[in-house]
Amino acid sequence: MIVDAGNPSTFIDIQNALESLGITRIDYLVASHPHVHHVGSFAQLIHAYDIGAVYTTEVEYPSSHYRNYTEALEATETPHVILAEGDTFMFGDHVFVEVFHPRAGIEYYEGYPEGSTQFINNLSLLMKLTYGDSSFLFAGDLYTASEREIAAKYGERLKSGVLKVPHHGAGTSSSRPFRDAVGATVAVMISDAIEELRIYRNYSKAGTDTYITSIDGSVLVSTKGDGNYTVISQFDRINGLLN
Repeated sequence: MIVDAGNPSTFIDIQNALESLGITRIDYLVASHPHVHHVGSFAQLIHAYDIGAVYTTEVEYPSSHYRNYTEALEATETPHVILAEGDTFMFGDHVFVEVFHPRAGIEYYEGYPEGSTQFINNLSLLMKLTYGDSSFLFAGDLYTASEREIAAKYGERLKSGVLKVPHHGAGTSSSRPFRDAVGATVAVMISDAIEELRIYRNYSKAGTDTYITSIDGSVLVSTKGDGNYTVISQFDRINGLLN
């Protein structure tokens, strides 16, 4: 399963990573939301790999990159599955997937997509993968408003060992109620820069092992399903950096 795939230029990095892991088929290609830095490589991946299905929310977005990947879906006849709150499915025989957000039935405002960045980010897919006693939560680019609403509704059900930090670690997100509900052991911020040091420190001070790809490089988190996690980063962190 691949959740989001960066800009078009990211394709070669994804391809190299898959080759290093001996992966030749993508069972699930998942888009948290349709912004280019999340789906920019989708068209290339769809044409380059045998893909079981593409999973997205129902959000539509009139951009060239969105159009490219939806046209690739049609050209390759790749199955397209729409996910919404309450959906569940099995990934293989041992991984249970549940969707907490967004709700089905999106209402677009007049003038959409003008000024739609926050609107789309707040409709990001929030998806939890559970493998035995281990769990991973993928939060897309959710903003504080949606985080708080989801945390109030689901509480302990959001608890996860590993969190893909919302919105790249930006100050728009990672509210206290959301962080507390998730209670992650490991958090990963996927970003080309430190978006806001305060957010990093909020996770770190809570005892969460927090990684930022702009500093730590690629981050590999593995588990045997026993609730323990092994983290390997591409680069070694300089002592005291970000403390």
